[in-house]
Amino acid sequence: MNSSRCPKNLRQVWRHTDQEAARVSDFIGERDTYSLRVAAKKGALTYDVEAMLQDGETAAGQDVEAWFVGFEGGYQLPGAWKPRIGARVDAGSGDDDASDDKAQGFDALWGRGQSFTTEFGYTNMVQAGLNLNLNPIPRLNANLGVTTLRRLSRDDGVYSLAPALIRGRRRRAISRRRPSHHGPR
Repeated sequence: MNSSRCPKNLRQVWRHTDQEAARVSDFIGERDTYSLRVAAKKGALTYDVEAMLQDGETAAGQDVEAWFVGFEGGYQLPGAWKPRIGARVDAGSGDDDASDDKAQGFDALWGRGQSFTTEFGYTNMVQAGLNLNLNPIPRLNANLGVTTLRRLSRDDGVYSLAPALIRGRRRRAISRRRPSHHGPR
């Protein structure tokens, strides 16, 4: 993984992966992930915005064309219980046509803090939510929130963070075999 520091609140990351096996065949192969993230705190306001693009090639020869965007922000209100209101939106691309030469499902190589739920990942999913956080006493933190989940493509499935297909279109998981480098016998 290559990472470099840009201006104070801006971070860019590039990571190349070459997966030999996966639960979903679209994620077997080579991918390059490019990420740009900016996060800051300005007074009572905090925000964290990230965008990622993925390209490469699957073991089946499909071109990888996937993306992810995420936003998390909050505002600290005055008050004894330290109320904080916040919002979060995460969206990862899904594949709208399993028969074409493109693999468009986003492969979440790392989590963005944490997913809204432990059951669902970022592939083919939009997750959006609002929350109110209260801290009435030093050792007690209460969070009240509402979240909505929606598939981006109805032609693709629902995935876990792994990513493993939970429900929807099924693709046969395969392993990519490397040629043997043992000379002739």
